[in-house]
Amino acid sequence: MLLLVGAIGFHADSVPADPLDHWTRTNVGTNVFLRGLAYGNGRFVAVGEGGAIFQSVDCLSWSRVQSAAVGSLRAIACGNGRFVVTEGSTYEKIQNILTSPDGTNWTRHSSPFPLNNIVFGRGLFVAVALENALAGVSTNGLDWNWQYLGSTFPLGIGMNDTLFMVAGNQTFTSPSGSNWVAGTRTFFTPSSIAYGNGTFVCVSLFPSYPSNPYTTTDGLEWTLWPAPGPIFSWGAVAFAHNTFVISGNTGVLLTSTTGTNWVERAPGQFYNEVLPFVTYAQGRVIAVGGSGTVLVSDHYGPALVTIEKQADLRLKISAQKNKLCVIEQSTDFQNWTELSRYTNSTETTEIGGIVASNSATIFRVLTD
Repeated sequence: MLLLVGAIGFHADSVPADPLDHWTRTNVGTNVFLRGLAYGNGRFVAVGEGGAIFQSVDCLSWSRVQSAAVGSLRAIACGNGRFVVTEGSTYEKIQNILTSPDGTNWTRHSSPFPLNNIVFGRGLFVAVALENALAGVSTNGLDWNWQYLGSTFPLGIGMNDTLFMVAGNQTFTSPSGSNWVAGTRTFFTPSSIAYGNGTFVCVSLFPSYPSNPYTTTDGLEWTLWPAPGPIFSWGAVAFAHNTFVISGNTGVLLTSTTGTNWVERAPGQFYNEVLPFVTYAQGRVIAVGGSGTVLVSDHYGPALVTIEKQADLRLKISAQKNKLCVIEQSTDFQNWTELSRYTNSTETTEIGGIVASNSATIFRVLTD
């Protein structure tokens, strides 16, 4: 059994360029408004209007996947071995849930009401139905435990290791995803929430007024923080490695490690893009939006190791550019032998000609 271990950092004098300053613009190949993206089971899956579903192994080259969906695919999450997608809205008179084990073969299930958002974490899918003021949890995306929250229009969902949070014009929290407790009322509508570095950060998705970043530690009090760059709406936020990233409808890309001091990235480069969703997966920040656009950052965070071939052993290493990468192997997690070292100039490198010590060999990458 060959195992992989992620990157371990060590000190070096060189300081590589910031990968969140460089983005690659790709497209799914169709003029479609994309609303969400998730990674799982070796695939990136993007969803959008008109039942559109696309998949990719590298987030750069995309193929369309057939499904029975015809309504807006509003959100996607992956966990417990399956993708779950919400289809429809009150206005479309369509309300379904799509599930797939691989992102290619989809099954359409009827839902008692349209779901507006869904995320996965701590072994649970968490979803909200805005028009019905409901929050629910499920282990499989089909069997749900729902709770009515009153006239709160819940849309944003966040979580950390001990707390689930949903928010509309009022914040609700729960340690387990059940028995939601009402917290503070908000004067904005959080629709996208991310957690990291001890803080929840949210922005608003609605286009009727500008989005702004807000922070809270417990959902009881939200603090507004100024954002640089152009005014934007349709905002979304994700936590990437150790940094919050916000995207918006003017192609704005903002980052902050605290959620309080924001820096604009690639200013003006994507000003004509609408980016209502951003996420972090497989070492890259990915934003999707109008006209089938997908923006992919350079590799950011720990290096990733995958085994490309078992017989003629080849390792595929993805790491930040200009990093010194050292490949090591072990059979006991204690004694490590160096196999190769190189300076990573292309982000992705394949290392061949490797002879594993035995069938229980472990591989890891050390980066500066």
